[in-house]
Amino acid sequence: MKEGILSVRRLQTRIELFADFARDEAIKEIALSRRWTLFPNPDTLQKEAIQAMYNSYLSYEQMISHLIFWVYKDYYIDTLPRKSIGESNLFRRVTAGHIEDPETLRRKFDRAMKAMITRVQTDSERLGTSAEYIDLVATKDKMPGDRSKIYHLTDYDIKAVENYFQSGLRIIQILENGAVAQSANGITGEEISNAYREYFTYLQGENDTTDSKDWILALLNVSSIESNLGPSFLYAVAKYMDEHDERDVPDEIDILMKMVPIGPLGTGRVQSMFLHDRNRSIERFFRNVKDNRASQLVELQFYTLLEIQAFVRHVAKNDPETKELLSYISPNDAKDYFKEHYDLFADSNFVEWKSPDNWSPSLVKRYRSVVRKFSQQAQKKGAEKVSKAKEKKGRLK
Repeated sequence: MKEGILSVRRLQTRIELFADFARDEAIKEIALSRRWTLFPNPDTLQKEAIQAMYNSYLSYEQMISHLIFWVYKDYYIDTLPRKSIGESNLFRRVTAGHIEDPETLRRKFDRAMKAMITRVQTDSERLGTSAEYIDLVATKDKMPGDRSKIYHLTDYDIKAVENYFQSGLRIIQILENGAVAQSANGITGEEISNAYREYFTYLQGENDTTDSKDWILALLNVSSIESNLGPSFLYAVAKYMDEHDERDVPDEIDILMKMVPIGPLGTGRVQSMFLHDRNRSIERFFRNVKDNRASQLVELQFYTLLEIQAFVRHVAKNDPETKELLSYISPNDAKDYFKEHYDLFADSNFVEWKSPDNWSPSLVKRYRSVVRKFSQQAQKKGAEKVSKAKEKKGRLK
């Protein structure tokens, strides 16, 4: 048996060990939480948490696959070699084949670099990436003669710059600026449809990549796009609402996208990253929206999984045996495993995106309402963050 395949199996066994321990610890912490108003008794809450865990929408095997993916991504990004590349060389590589005037190319390149650095910083909050890595990526050193600058980037970073530069990923632009949430802003339903059709083509092309290393980089890149912006998730929610004539987006569903406080007093924060399975869980939130207890039970299930996710990833990042097992897994082995157990290319793509006729006016309307819902939540969180920062600054004076 190949060493890499054997390491995958051993890694799975080790992650199962961590997950089993984390489950018991998560249930203890949940019993101390103050957020579950319909479960005031800690003993009752523990029982509900156990029941929620075993009746969760994720099977045990799916949960382990989910954890393996994120443990692998943490390790892969942390261990990718950094390349020192001059700004002028990077500019030529990224802009090759584009015929716009130099000023336009420079503006697009600068925006792409800024977007990549911002994504690295955002990912670091979710992945726990080392500060040293962020500093090296975001720092520009002067070259001899002060003619250019040097960036310290991994292949993952360079791919992100190239993707942000490409006009084909219009979906990133329209979701990042938030204007798509409004109907009177110049972004039409046709433009939304075109952006998703381009995203469909992009996902297909990346999935068809034959080189295993490039395929893994593409998979990780898609995971970042779906974690940060959630284009397929936003569409899936809108599609469900359109098909079932739903008017309002349940508040609780944002646990599938947002950063969530965890721990007995909410002292930690973790993002829900169930990318492989979240689209098919949408119905649960709509189905239980009118039943407060059922709604809290669904939220409790995801909260339990988030506690497990946070614990396992933290332990795995600091476990020498886990790191050793990961070091033996080749890109070929990883590709084979994720193709079978965590194929985000298939999960993030919808065949109907190929045709603009599938974007009816009612679907576009609901899509805007879904984006608006999450945009408002993001703005609210941002305002709270600014307010806390000002409050802290005031105390220091």
